[in-house]
Amino acid sequence: MEARGGRALGVAIALLVVSNVAANRLLPTWAYVPWNATVAFALVAVALRSGLTRSDLGLDAGGVRRGWRIGRWFLALTALGYCVGLLLPGTRGWLEDDRVRTLGWIEVVYHALVAVPLGTVLLEETAFRGVLPALAERLTSRRRATLFASVLFGVWHVLPAWAISDTNPVLRASLHGRLGQAIAVVIAVASTTLVGLFFSWLRYRSASLLTTMFLHLASNSLGYLAAFVAWSVH
Repeated sequence: MEARGGRALGVAIALLVVSNVAANRLLPTWAYVPWNATVAFALVAVALRSGLTRSDLGLDAGGVRRGWRIGRWFLALTALGYCVGLLLPGTRGWLEDDRVRTLGWIEVVYHALVAVPLGTVLLEETAFRGVLPALAERLTSRRRATLFASVLFGVWHVLPAWAISDTNPVLRASLHGRLGQAIAVVIAVASTTLVGLFFSWLRYRSASLLTTMFLHLASNSLGYLAAFVAWSVH
């Protein structure tokens, strides 16, 4: 069983490495959603074929119901937080994102309702709060498996974070040159690792992968909408 689980874990990690490079460096923008969604379903297939169950992944019927009950509150609270951030001039600048500045409202809605849920949240939550920790738990303790998956979640953000100081005017004013770029990457990796640990705790606490999907969706999708509003009133 351990050998089988180890092979499945290796396949899952290999899939994610290829997916990360392809999505960030090789594929056209339009392919982001279908590519990431396909990888997410492939990871679930690898996990189930290795002997894991939907319950192991937090996707059983009971988990889905619990995730829906809890997750909708995260949507409401996150929306409230963004509203407060937009109303305060001191925090509004942190919400501005140059990737949103030139987009029309239709494109922003597409990112918020399609690209983020199906291209980002589906893959990242399936991989780092579902498949990877469940496979790794066969080989070690849950605590170590969670730490392992969370660190990989941080590393997953190296390529996206490479240009993070170019997308936010506040960060661009603070981080300059190669050193600033390296600092931005380190901060992004460390912060997303910590977020991964919290999300993992929440996923196991609620026994539902849908819980963290809702929170992730609320943070990213509403973030797009908040950035659009922040630039509109700039």
